[in-house]
Amino acid sequence: MDGTRKNLAARYNAAAKGWQGKIAPLGYPAAYVELVQALGFLDADQLDVLDAGAGCADFSSAFVGWLGVPRSLTLLDISAEMLKVARKRLDIEVTCITGDIETLKTTQVFDIILFAHVIEHCEEPHEALKVLHRALRPGGVMLLVASKPHWCTAIIRMIWRNKVFRTIEMCELLALAGFKGIEAKGFSVGPPSRTSMGYIATKEGEYEHRDC
Repeated sequence: MDGTRKNLAARYNAAAKGWQGKIAPLGYPAAYVELVQALGFLDADQLDVLDAGAGCADFSSAFVGWLGVPRSLTLLDISAEMLKVARKRLDIEVTCITGDIETLKTTQVFDIILFAHVIEHCEEPHEALKVLHRALRPGGVMLLVASKPHWCTAIIRMIWRNKVFRTIEMCELLALAGFKGIEAKGFSVGPPSRTSMGYIATKEGEYEHRDC
């Protein structure tokens, strides 16, 4: 991990204990629920899920709350302290990996990938998307949330130095990484409706149901 990533990890480690108390009132966890609901109803116990850049598990909590506990849930984040909070909040069996998206090394593939407000911190966003595309099972789905241009986002950028993406730009990046069926979904209320855009994207191929 280079110096920039180490610095970012240190900042998120320091923010971990109070993170949930800050973002929940702003409506971000509720926005993640909206995006998960767009999946419809799935048999969660048949799904292997990766939360890439899990933070304190707000996206994973939205998934579990709407669909139930998945067959497996893997949490990836650069902040070990965030992952400690995430494990405690979820109170279910999870696998935690401390590391970068770009350096994700796993032979496991996933049915669902959750990826919220992480691509803004990736040095090479298209390369991060390629890594996640490879980690998806054919027919699998990625739910992505990214910052979009807005004056509210500009305030956040002053603190975190994160990137922002226009909708057309993000759709092009997803397509370049190999994703299909790309759909942008705005959020209904609160700061997320102004700062963020949700995306649903699939990996081409027929999903193969597995019983074990």
